[in-house]
Amino acid sequence: MATLHTVLLVLHIIAGFTALLSGTVILVLRKGGLWHRRLGRVFFGAMIGVGVTAFGLSIIRPNAFLFMVGVFSLYQALGGFRAVRNRTLRPAVGDWMITVIGAANGAAMLVSGQVVLIVFGGLSVWLAFNDIRTYLLVLKQRPVPRLLWLQRHIGFMMGAYIATFTAFLVVNLASSYGILVWLGPTVVGVPLIVVWTRKHVRGPSVRMAAGVLVGALAIPVMAQPYVEGGDTRHRFAQLTLGLDAQHYAGGTIERGRVDRDPRVLEAMPSTSELRLVIGGTHFWGHVHFDLAFPLVRSGHEGMRTGAETGMKVFPWRIRNKFLRPWLGLAWVPVKYSQGEGPLLIEHRLPLSVGALYARRNDLLHAGLSYDTRSPTRYPAVDGTSMAIRTPPFWFSIGWVRMFDTTLGAEPGWISGRTRSLTDTLAALGRLDGPTVSIGVSASFLLGGSSPEAAPSSRLTEHRLSKVFPEFAAGYYFHRPDLQVEAVYRTINDRTAGYSDRHTIQRRSLALEAYKFISDMHGFAAFVGAVGSHERVVITDVRNGS
Repeated sequence: MATLHTVLLVLHIIAGFTALLSGTVILVLRKGGLWHRRLGRVFFGAMIGVGVTAFGLSIIRPNAFLFMVGVFSLYQALGGFRAVRNRTLRPAVGDWMITVIGAANGAAMLVSGQVVLIVFGGLSVWLAFNDIRTYLLVLKQRPVPRLLWLQRHIGFMMGAYIATFTAFLVVNLASSYGILVWLGPTVVGVPLIVVWTRKHVRGPSVRMAAGVLVGALAIPVMAQPYVEGGDTRHRFAQLTLGLDAQHYAGGTIERGRVDRDPRVLEAMPSTSELRLVIGGTHFWGHVHFDLAFPLVRSGHEGMRTGAETGMKVFPWRIRNKFLRPWLGLAWVPVKYSQGEGPLLIEHRLPLSVGALYARRNDLLHAGLSYDTRSPTRYPAVDGTSMAIRTPPFWFSIGWVRMFDTTLGAEPGWISGRTRSLTDTLAALGRLDGPTVSIGVSASFLLGGSSPEAAPSSRLTEHRLSKVFPEFAAGYYFHRPDLQVEAVYRTINDRTAGYSDRHTIQRRSLALEAYKFISDMHGFAAFVGAVGSHERVVITDVRNGS
């Protein structure tokens, strides 16, 4: 079995390298030419090899992640190949099979609880949904865009190339750049799909599809510039997108009980992070909410942070060519690990002060954060503990750009046309209807584990779950402004270190009903009730068994 695994691994590497090389050359060649077609066949064959060998490797040494990524790559390649071979888009049995497999695999990735698989799964489900819609239109003899086959070919083949390029980066750079190499090719590749689709395929439907993709994954292309024009509803908030760099001054690592006088063993080196910042200004420039996702980290390998949720309050609102001070509060999970020990997660609420300078759409900011905390217990392999003092001071500097995507609706709101249309649709009962939603969340515990769910003394307490998907289907009632829905959640939390492992797997099916009670220019407060059925499975492994 070991020999078979080695053979498959070698073939997998060869197929992946061939796909990467031929795909890269195709990107720069003239599209539709002789060499494009020849290398396209090479790329397709290599992608089939990647998928087949991935299946074999994931079966010999069970690996659900590799299996689902292999199916995803194969679905992309087969979809792109069939788009060229079947330009009428009239589905054969094989086309339906490809679509069903892509949809099923996408659904499995969505419920995996892993960020990368959730992103790929969302793309796979979206493509399968478009396939089904197109096939039904063709079977009903409804008109479809003349070059829709070419649009599908570009999208699927670029998707396959993105998967291959991502795998190459992960193998070589994942240990240094983390999630950046997992999602970076997708963030860059999707806008390229839009550009090439618009270049080679003409027609309103393609422009609309391109607009949807750009709007979802490249918002700055569509966004309008920020303008100051009064405290109106449509100027209440502006989207912001940018980067910041955060530096954490060094802490200390100490041995002994937390409540005794410990002895300092070593200083914890300082740490720096480059982060993607997504957020928005609200209350007409008086508050800025944001989420910061670490992309690249340098410094102490054991200390890092998760996604930070922050709020900055401006006593004097943001204004063009003015420097504004701010006070801030944030919630950030600070993570620490040492060698083969477990991952420690602590929730922190740092206070911050800083200043921001606005120049048209661009906001430049710098700040200092301070976190008061006591030493945190970190378990050692021999059952004793160390006291970890993480850095109390954090320095940050960053840039974000403001965008506005709602200003175009302002004239209709001011003139009353929007209200008139709303009243008319409400009278006709057209504002009630079914709803379907998919999203991602994370959960954290407010207290320690119960005795029956507590991990061993060599592990840390459960604090923060992995990102997990949520699926909801319901119905919205306009008159009472009420939403009723069923929600499915799958939450996984794992703490592991040394030879111990403790896993909590939770499945939840909930019935939720909530009523919206206010509307502050898009901030809709609500109250409601939830009833749920929970299934919890706890796995405890100690000393490897």
